[in-house]
Amino acid sequence: MVTMRHHVRPVLTVLCSLALLAGTSCAGERPELTSEIVLEQPDPTPLPPSTDASLSQPLEVTEPESSVATEAEPSPPTESTPQDASSSDTAGSDTNAVIRPEILVIRELAVYPHDDQAYTQGLFVDEGVLVESTGQPNESTVRRVDIETGDIIEQVDIPNQALWGEGLTRVDDMFVQLTYLAGIAYYWDADTLTLIKEESYTGEGWGLCLDGDRLVMTDGSDQLFFRDPLTFEEVGRVTVTLEGESLTRINELECVDGQVWANIFTTNLIVRIDPDTGIVNRAIDATALGAPRPATSSVLNGIAYDAQTETFLLTGKDWPTMHRVVFEAPSS
Repeated sequence: MVTMRHHVRPVLTVLCSLALLAGTSCAGERPELTSEIVLEQPDPTPLPPSTDASLSQPLEVTEPESSVATEAEPSPPTESTPQDASSSDTAGSDTNAVIRPEILVIRELAVYPHDDQAYTQGLFVDEGVLVESTGQPNESTVRRVDIETGDIIEQVDIPNQALWGEGLTRVDDMFVQLTYLAGIAYYWDADTLTLIKEESYTGEGWGLCLDGDRLVMTDGSDQLFFRDPLTFEEVGRVTVTLEGESLTRINELECVDGQVWANIFTTNLIVRIDPDTGIVNRAIDATALGAPRPATSSVLNGIAYDAQTETFLLTGKDWPTMHRVVFEAPSS
């Protein structure tokens, strides 16, 4: 049995606080993390009712052993490399300061069909068209998808079908796609989906987005890695913290207006991260989507920002639905 002290406790604290805001009790059902799936189990340590929206005390939980093969049990975090003062890890500089995220809720605007055979790894809206990266050996693709119908407009397989496709974003006139364990970043022509080049990196590849003149990448640890968009060379990194504790399993990313939105793998939690400090400053519980999940591995994973409508698109691995939403403050 492994006690997960760094990433489970703050996640459960935030999810509990979200439930209280929604008018339900933390003593009910909550997601329990395993190595791959989200299991709904009764909470053995119910919290007393809260009278406000403040975050409750963190919970100690134990991760059950599991024989389920995982996509991504995080590798141990590597040592952080200091950067310049503007982008170095400063989240832990004041040990007495705990910044608690603003709690937002989801307002759903529309539901669209989504390919329930698409093991979604990366999601990006490109001029009104969805560009999606899918994973798993022999099923990894890059595809253009009609948002409203879910129809595949165009699709290509990654060059080596033994590999596992991961996060994806756009850089200039190219799409950049990660691979899970191979350490290869594929650069695709944005117009033709023709492979242009490959760049190598060390470690696992999870999520990817473009923040101005730098790529932001995750590997399942508590790090955001910054990379040169064209050479893929690492140019810095920062440790992500939630309520003063490091947060791991940061997965699919979306960069919007200098902030990084992220799925937390195997949970229904979406967070917004300040990439300069690593501090989580917004948190959303996506359980309310209530999407059908045909398999235990069909977890929330896919977040894209549609700049034309100023909305987000959310989906999951093998989900039959895509959800257009906005994040907003809870009603009083």
